[in-house]
Amino acid sequence: HVFRLGNANLDSTLNYVYKGDRHASIFNYDFLKVKSQTYLNLFISYVPDNSQWKLNLWAKNLEDKRSVIGIRTGSTLQGGVHLLTYDQGRQLGIELEYKF
Repeated sequence: HVFRLGNANLDSTLNYVYKGDRHASIFNYDFLKVKSQTYLNLFISYVPDNSQWKLNLWAKNLEDKRSVIGIRTGSTLQGGVHLLTYDQGRQLGIELEYKF
């Protein structure tokens, strides 16, 4: 959505990301199945009229969810343990763009 703010536009986007269930192995073992995840992300841009710059603010994973995104099995010498990889929590950022 675009809002008018003085002599500038304020562009905002809120998006919902869904990643479905998936297997972490080419053999499709159920014990190596990664469950689905959902995320909310927010992007805001401040764009002055007739300007060469703009300011971007963003937030990914607004709800700060920590989901398993990968599973693998260690070797039998390690006891065959499951090694889990988690996604990053909430990430915030700011960017300043300038066009030459």
